[in-house]
Amino acid sequence: MAKLIIHENAGVREFEIVDEEVRIGRELDNNVRIADPCVSRHHAIIRRAEKGYLIQDLESVNGIIYKEEKVKEALLSDGDQFSLGQIKIIFQSHDSKEDTNTHSTKPVQRDQTLAQEATQ
Repeated sequence: MAKLIIHENAGVREFEIVDEEVRIGRELDNNVRIADPCVSRHHAIIRRAEKGYLIQDLESVNGIIYKEEKVKEALLSDGDQFSLGQIKIIFQSHDSKEDTNTHSTKPVQRDQTLAQEATQ
């Protein structure tokens, strides 16, 4: 089961990803609520995809920092770290050995799709 390890000012917490998509942000209607002013009300979404998990920015103010770059989308691999504002999050995927070997850690450009990524 995949999970997020969220490092906040108040401490560290874990969130297990059990649904096909997980919304992250400050508002109460998000699956993962982060009460930090640097995080937008609806900041990002993580979706289960054919090759693993895809994180997408939801037009947030501070964006997603992944591998020291601001990205709109990225395929996540086990152990990947990303930041939403000043909040550091670690993605862990323990689905299977095959699953972690097929993930791509290359950021996906805004005009690329998962189908384009798979053919590269």
